[in-house]
Amino acid sequence: MKKTLGILVTSKNHLDKIVGICKAAVNKNVEIHIFLTHLGVMITRDNQFQELESLASISICNVSFEKYGLKQPVTGIKKKDYATQSRNAIMLEDCQRYIVF
Repeated sequence: MKKTLGILVTSKNHLDKIVGICKAAVNKNVEIHIFLTHLGVMITRDNQFQELESLASISICNVSFEKYGLKQPVTGIKKKDYATQSRNAIMLEDCQRYIVF
């Protein structure tokens, strides 16, 4: 069974730490799922965000995204990945480990 890590991002800070954790996890053959909500959606505007594309599957809380006036598209995010909090709940249930930033 493949190891999985869920990362809930609620802060616009710590992107460098998230990228570092993702790189380390990928090196250990861990599958990563990220859900951005609240101020966490703001990391989509950081140039370093692009590094996450190849490291993890990423979903964005559409309500938070719109609340902060952000506009689609975000490079690397598919239309289906603008989601509700139910996506976060699924990630929480499906992933073996879960980290919150």
